[in-house]
Amino acid sequence: MVTPANNRKIAIALAFAGGLPITGPLVWLHKVHTGKYLWGLAYLLLFKTGLPAVACCVEGVWYLFESDEGFMAKFPKSGALLASVLAKTGIAVEADGADTAATMQAAKRQAATAQAAQQAAVALRDLERLRQEGLITDGEFEQKRRQLIAKQETQETASKGNKESTKIDANTASVDDWLQLPGLSIHQARSLHALTQKGILLSCIEDVAAAIALPSAQMRPWEERLQFCYYDREEALEPVAIDANTATADELAAVPGLDIFLGRAIVHYRQQGPYKDLADLQDRLRLTTAVTAELLHYLRF
Repeated sequence: MVTPANNRKIAIALAFAGGLPITGPLVWLHKVHTGKYLWGLAYLLLFKTGLPAVACCVEGVWYLFESDEGFMAKFPKSGALLASVLAKTGIAVEADGADTAATMQAAKRQAATAQAAQQAAVALRDLERLRQEGLITDGEFEQKRRQLIAKQETQETASKGNKESTKIDANTASVDDWLQLPGLSIHQARSLHALTQKGILLSCIEDVAAAIALPSAQMRPWEERLQFCYYDREEALEPVAIDANTATADELAAVPGLDIFLGRAIVHYRQQGPYKDLADLQDRLRLTTAVTAELLHYLRF
C-alpha cells in the first residue's frame, strides 16, 4: 500500500540517489515524484552543471526532517504518477490519514453487524432445538423468534444512524475531521483549523464559507454534517468582500475593523508574496483574534 509516509520515503531515496555520481541522470526523478514536473525537466537539462545533484542532496535532507503530514501539505500531488501506475496493477493506494480512518471505521461497523447476525442465527438454532425437544411451546418459540429479529433490526438501524448522524463541530474540528467533508482540500482544512486554533469562532455555515472563500450555496450539502456548538446562529450577512491581494490601501481602510495604517501594512507585507488566506494575513500582520474575526466576511484571497 502506498501511504503518505511511503511517499516521503520514496522522495528521500530518489533525492539522495540523484545526488550520487553513479546515478546522476536520476536527478529529475524525485521532482517528478513530488509532482514538480517542470522542475524535473529543468534538473535534467542542467544535469551536467552539477547543480541539480547538490540540490538533490539538500532536498533529501529537507524531506528527511519533514513530517509526513507536512510533506503531503507541501506536495499534495506527491506520488500521483506512482499511484496511477500502481492502481492499474491493482495495488491499493492510500490517499491520506482521513481516508484510512474512515475505511477502518467502516470495516469495524461491518464486522460488528456480521457478528450480531451470526449470534442471532445461533440463537434461532438453539430455539429450534429447544422446541423440537419439547422444552418450549410453539407460541413461546414464535415470541422469542420475533424478539430476536426485532433486536437485530434495532442494532442495524442504530449502526446506520450512528454513521449518518456523525457531526463535526466546526470550532473544535481537527484537520482530519474537516477532511471528512467531500470536496474539501487539505489546504482548506488546514486554514479552517488554523483559524479556530487562534480563537476565531465559526457560528454558521456562512462563516466557514467566508473563511475559505467559497460561495455559501456550494457548502449547503455540508450543513447536515456541521454543527456549531454553544454558539447561536445569527442571520447571515452578505457584505461585499474585497481582494486583499489587489486592493489599494484606501480601499482596505474602508473595511470595518481596518484603518489607513493597517491598509498600508497589508499592502506592504503582500510584497513578500500574495496572502494565502486569512490565517496567513493574521500571521504576517500579527493581528489580534478580535480584529481577524471582524475581517472574516470582508476580505477574500
